[in-house]
Amino acid sequence: MTDNPKPIELELLAAVGTSDDIVAHKTAAAGPSDEEVPAAGATGPSPVIIRASDVGNFSEDTVRDGPRQGFNEGLRIVRGDDKRSYNGDVTVDGAIIESMAGAALSTDDGELQVAHVLVERHNHDGGNWGPARKATGVEKGIDCEADDLADDTRKLSIQVTIPPENGVLQRLGNGHPVDRNQQAAEAVELLRQAVAKKHQNDLKHRPARGGSKVVLAIDATDRAGYAFQVVVSDFRALHGEWAKGLGFEAIWLVGPTAQTTYRLDV
Repeated sequence: MTDNPKPIELELLAAVGTSDDIVAHKTAAAGPSDEEVPAAGATGPSPVIIRASDVGNFSEDTVRDGPRQGFNEGLRIVRGDDKRSYNGDVTVDGAIIESMAGAALSTDDGELQVAHVLVERHNHDGGNWGPARKATGVEKGIDCEADDLADDTRKLSIQVTIPPENGVLQRLGNGHPVDRNQQAAEAVELLRQAVAKKHQNDLKHRPARGGSKVVLAIDATDRAGYAFQVVVSDFRALHGEWAKGLGFEAIWLVGPTAQTTYRLDV
């Protein structure tokens, strides 16, 4: 292997929200699958570079070139509306190296952002769901809803949660960028904690829903390190069977795009 292999540019996945919102993703493996996430580094590590000139509204002070050799997946996000950004890479041995900036969305806006991406993923998989909206009325443990446009008796009921971030949200809200290094195993454990906490909350609301089930959606739309494939595959291996038995309609890890959104309870 040469010391300076030719860079592989990230694929531009989507413009999200406005023309100034951009998500770019590069992985050595294939795209999302409900059945299997390919092993990290399946085709060997590839250096990744984003070129600002190739992706429109990326700015030179936001885009970080990388990763270098030894990395196999990278995500870059720039939200043009309020300057939220995320740069993250995962190494072949499961270290997640990330930096992020910009205050999180309000609770309502953040939940809707998650629901919109999840509906897009469902439609990508063959569904025919209408736009997501905030749930109204008596509290039943449902944050957002969408209607099945092909069957007016069906509704997608979504409960949104976030991993416990250990002060990350507070620092971002105070205007401080955050640099964080963690192992994939740590991200997996934070996801497990988020699911377990929401399960206890959901048990309280099931009687008010007459026992009907909700979809649990874990927000990784902006703080996207949880959406790396090694995290998803390790969660499934360690906790997939446990997650199946919790009584949710489904449990999804919702990344910045439909292509980086994965079902966990499989």
